[in-house]
Amino acid sequence: MKIPFSKYHGCGNDFVLVKEADVIGADASALAVAMCERHCGVGADGLIVVRTDPLEMVYYNQDGSRAPMCGNGIRCFSLFCKDEGIVKADRFDVVTLAGTKTVDALPDGRFRVDMQKPQFETALCGIEAPIWDVEVLGLRLYTLFMSTIHTVVFVEDAFMDIESIGRALCEHP
Repeated sequence: MKIPFSKYHGCGNDFVLVKEADVIGADASALAVAMCERHCGVGADGLIVVRTDPLEMVYYNQDGSRAPMCGNGIRCFSLFCKDEGIVKADRFDVVTLAGTKTVDALPDGRFRVDMQKPQFETALCGIEAPIWDVEVLGLRLYTLFMSTIHTVVFVEDAFMDIESIGRALCEHP
């Protein structure tokens, strides 16, 4: 099966974008796994299927799981829709599993997305408490839902060794 696709990136996250009409009948979850694989596929953090009526961002993580949406992904989705002529207006709505998001195309080529206010309900995040300490690293983590689950660490020095901390958090039990 030949599938036309585009690849975009936003703030270091990269995405494969396909029009829904080009993948009708395909298992989108399996397609995400195959296309996002970095060695034998295109390689990406996620697959975005573009629906046009209504305009909808259908987002899959690289493991094939469906996610409510992705902040960097919706900006890439928006540029793709402008590039492809799917959207002509500079303000438009995008349907996602996290609700409808309003997107503004800015004059400098960037996109602004109204992500709404963060929600701290533990049920949305699948956790027992929104604040938890990682004793090994001496960090306090705050988990919230902002169209998808985010975990935040407040720090004094924004230029600290973020890669090592991120790796340690990802590998921490």
